Amino acid sequence: GLAVVRADTMLSNDPALGADRGAEVVTGETVRVLSQQGAWSRVELDGGRQGWLPAQQLVALDAPLPPSLD
Repeated sequence: GLAVVRADTMLSNDPALGADRGAEVVTGETVRVLSQQGAWSRVELDGGRQGWLPAQQLVALDAPLPPSLD
């Protein structure tokens, strides 16, 4: 699915806190979620950039809407 990045961060080369860092990702950038491993999501961005981000840094665009308050 698609998601939006919550805050500026760096891609991680592996799904671990101490992993080497890759390209910068900025707030509001759209990513395609390729897979998940624990609390991490493997993502792809424009320009062919790929890496891991903590899932909590992403807002899913295909999440269901909350119930109507009508």
